[in-house]
Parts: sequence; structure tokens; C-alpha cells
Amino acid sequence: DDWQALTGNVIVEGYGLTETSPLVCVNHMDTATYNGTIGYPMPGTDVTLRDDNGAIVPLGEPGEMWVRGPQVMQGYWQHPDETRRALQDGWLKTGDIAVMRPDGALKIVDRKKDMILVSGFNVYPSEVEAVLAQHPAVLEVACIGVPSEGSGEKVKACVVARPGKKLTMEELQKFANAHLTAYKRPKVYEFCDDLPKSNVGKILKRELVARESEGERVGQYAHSSHRPHRLRLRAQQALLYRNPRLANTRRTLPRRARLVETGPRPERPVRRRTLLLPQPAA
Repeated sequence: DDWQALTGNVIVEGYGLTETSPLVCVNHMDTATYNGTIGYPMPGTDVTLRDDNGAIVPLGEPGEMWVRGPQVMQGYWQHPDETRRALQDGWLKTGDIAVMRPDGALKIVDRKKDMILVSGFNVYPSEVEAVLAQHPAVLEVACIGVPSEGSGEKVKACVVARPGKKLTMEELQKFANAHLTAYKRPKVYEFCDDLPKSNVGKILKRELVARESEGERVGQYAHSSHRPHRLRLRAQQALLYRNPRLANTRRTLPRRARLVETGPRPERPVRRRTLLLPQPAA
């Protein structure tokens, strides 16, 4: 909107890859205002959205873009293994997650490799980043997935504050709570002076992931906002209550059901809960 107000021109967005030399989709040139989509497939180009099994997803559901058309490459030069991974029956697997609107316009959601799996739910970092970037004290932000004992993965936000602005984890937590579903909210925040970027200014998330796996911190580390994970404990309680052979017995829950404080500090102690089962009615 600011661009259009300043220049009087509309941004007409499209989408393409080196492997498609280069255009796949584009908006109509007479678009009245910027709509946030990449538009519609080019003539002679087929686009489908697929799940991890290669099945086409329902309309409105996110899926990986598969592209077929005369502009799609034949393969990577002298890299047959990469070619087999990228191409299937003439379709190019782009690695980009998109959704299709009812009118057929496509909107990019995120890169498939950047997706975070939290308790079985897909979290797209770009959605979380877009929300946190609206905070007036945030200059830039990048979200990655980090291991979590309770949920498989959890969202970590690497945040750069605007010059002269003071930013705290509590502020960002409150902001995220107001705009994001619970499983999408970052559980770990890291405040950085800057973020690693490519020559063209793109944030290199792979470097953030690599530093995380190596235990290296980019900036000042903030405590996790994650609360003790109780799902397994409750499931185990239900299992024990349903088993009459375990009635009137005192058991310590097995390791997989212990209540564990999952946070960024691995030295935090494991808390065990002992469950006293009630005597069944006669």
C-alpha cells in the first residue's frame, strides 16, 4: 500500500525458479492493487499442490507445489541423484509450500524444508515471523525449529531489536499470545545484534540451524516460555486407571511418562511424579 501510494504503481508479483527458466505463475497485469499472491499458472503450465505422499491436497490446504510445463528443466547437469529427487514423471517438486485460493490464485506459505513440526502440527516460520515483525520494537526476526522432548520440535525466534529500542521476552510473549495459536508461539527467544545473510540480504536460516545444533548462540539467550509437558502424564494416568490389575498399587510412572521441564537448558532436573491409584468400587 505504501509503495502504491508513493509511486502510483501496483506491484504485480510472480513466481519462478532457475529450474523453470524462470516463470511459473504471475498475476494479471491489470491487477488493481497488490494482493499478496503469486497469481496464476502461465499458459501451458500445470501446478498441483501435494502432500508428503504425493497426493493432491484439498482446495485451501497447504501443499508442496509440483510444476509441469515446457519451461521445466530436463535435469541437473551430471547430478542424476539430485534429478531423481527433484523430478517425478515430468513434475518438478519445487520445495515451496503454497495454498490455492478459490479463484485459482496461489499464495506461497513457506519453504518445505523450513517447516516446523510441533506435536504433529505444521508450523510455517514465515507466518510466525510476519506476526512478530509487526511489533514496533522488532527490526527483523527469523524462526527455526529446535528439538523438544515434549512436542518433538518447538519454535525458536531469533530477534533483532530496532536501534534505540529495548525489547524483552515478556513483551514478545504477550504479543505472540495475542496473535498466534498456542502451538505456533515461540517457546525460545534469542536476541541478536544481527542475523546471518547472503550477499543479496536473504537471512540464512541454515546457519542458524547449524549453530543451534552445534550449541553456539548467535546473541543473548532468553529463557524458554515452555511450560511442563503434561500430555504424556495424563495419557499414562488414563491407562493406569483403565487397567484393573494395577488397582490399589503404588507405581512410579515409567521414564517416558515422567513430567519433564523442557527448555533450552539441558541441565534442568527431571521431575518425577508418583501416582496413587484409587481403590475400585466394590
